[in-house]
Amino acid sequence: MSNFGKTERKIKDLFLSEKKFTYEQANYSVLKCDKPTSSKGECKTDVYVLAQDDLGNQKEFKISVKQNNADFLENKISLDRAIEILGSDAQSIIERSIAKIKKTFEDDYLVYFKPYKKTKALSLTMGWKFEFINKLGGKKCGIIDLTDQQKIDIYAGTNLNLRKISGKDE
Repeated sequence: MSNFGKTERKIKDLFLSEKKFTYEQANYSVLKCDKPTSSKGECKTDVYVLAQDDLGNQKEFKISVKQNNADFLENKISLDRAIEILGSDAQSIIERSIAKIKKTFEDDYLVYFKPYKKTKALSLTMGWKFEFINKLGGKKCGIIDLTDQQKIDIYAGTNLNLRKISGKDE
């Protein structure tokens, strides 16, 4: 199991074993704790906790695990998701960022008749995926032009829809 998976499991197990916690001076009892799922892919929330305070009020806690050694902040990003993160100007932001590394794509083979590095013989390049990662990793990685607020929004998941946050289909 990855470090990420272990951390996620430890958080979940802590809530399930302790059954009680304090948040903002209120005492809560854990009613439910699990990894949310969605019919439309993995959601951003890693651990979902439904808890009830001493007055009987229920509150949802949605925990997203971010580790120092995490590579991917967002992977397999669709244009719709990019718009959620970057706003209506997403396509032009991506195009400007990709323009800086355009030559590496143009110089790459689309068909590999012989094995090359990690690519097997008789392979066909179908396309590339756009991802937000923490570190550069190869010739096809570039630095995207983001404002400080956009960077914070990516880490915090500020602009996520309900399905992505909690796994609940809208």
